[in-house]
Amino acid sequence: MTTGTGTYTIGAARHKAALGQLASLVQYKANLAGRPFVAVPAAYTSQRCNPCGHVAPGNRESQAVFRCINCGHTANADTNAGRNVLDDGVKLYTSKSQDNGSAGSKRKTEKPRKRSSTSVLAAAA
Repeated sequence: MTTGTGTYTIGAARHKAALGQLASLVQYKANLAGRPFVAVPAAYTSQRCNPCGHVAPGNRESQAVFRCINCGHTANADTNAGRNVLDDGVKLYTSKSQDNGSAGSKRKTEKPRKRSSTSVLAAAA
């Protein structure tokens, strides 16, 4: 398949569709349970240092190891990125709650919207 910016395989298209479906299902279940759902943009979460916020491709020493070239923080790359997604989700949720004047989520019956490339955060508490 081709797009305006390049080519990708049918397998990549299926993978992207499956992730979109997973996000929709998580949103649906969160809404049924009365839990908040926040879609977090995934951009640079794997390159950003959680403690200091420095973003650089060089922070990823390898697929598994994260080492910040600014502050020296070392962690598992997935753990560091997960903390960034969590922090971003909390910031988005609290700013959205303050804008709406509400502290929580209400049950919704609307159909979940399709999401682009995002990480998903649904509160389990």
